[in-house]
Amino acid sequence: MAKWWAALFILLSAQICQAKIGVEYQMQLGNPSGAKPDTSDHKHFLVQRSVFALDFDDDRGEPNWVSWDLTAEDLGSAKRTPRFKADPELPDGFHHIKSADYKESGFDRGHMCPSADRTDNSTDNEGVFVMSNIIPQSKDNNEGVWEKLESDCRNMAQNGNELLIISGPSGFSGDRLPNGPVLIPTHTWKIVVDVPKGAGSVLSRITKATRIIAVDIPNIEGIRHDPWTPNTLAKKSVFRDTG
Repeated sequence: MAKWWAALFILLSAQICQAKIGVEYQMQLGNPSGAKPDTSDHKHFLVQRSVFALDFDDDRGEPNWVSWDLTAEDLGSAKRTPRFKADPELPDGFHHIKSADYKESGFDRGHMCPSADRTDNSTDNEGVFVMSNIIPQSKDNNEGVWEKLESDCRNMAQNGNELLIISGPSGFSGDRLPNGPVLIPTHTWKIVVDVPKGAGSVLSRITKATRIIAVDIPNIEGIRHDPWTPNTLAKKSVFRDTG
């Protein structure tokens, strides 16, 4: 009997703690824009990968949104890949944004699904370096307040939670990068649904008490040391945290 219970515990632990890398996990909260893999739609082209799902806007040269699942099992020791690359899954006739389009623009190549969220193996890490997962971010946004939120999300995952995350750019004035067709957003937004790990699907574990974080951060310099919480950013951004 003791051996039977031990085997059951191991089986359940494997089911609860398995990494959530797979196409079926990356858009569990739905498709907010109704994007489809329709090559005639240059505003909302759906790309579904094992590491994330995204809605690509060819007119803007960047994603409308990127969606992914994050657990502790997605975090490992794989090194950050050194190369960005054009997205081979975008149709012919679309802008295949290149890393060089960002050269000397003054903006970082800002990941939506971050490199550090996909370090379980080198293949998954390389998967988030396609340029369709990238937007122009100010250095102080990308390397400061935004990175701090990304890091805190990974800490939540390592503390035994499963996170459903979606993020993207917003607020376009019409300015584009000088070397390419990419529009520069005035803000970056992210929504995080923080669900305790457990048996069953993540959707079955969402309750009225589930913590939800929503931020809309100005894509400007001067916010590097600001927290993503509302204390400093209150006059510059929209913030909501139900936790």
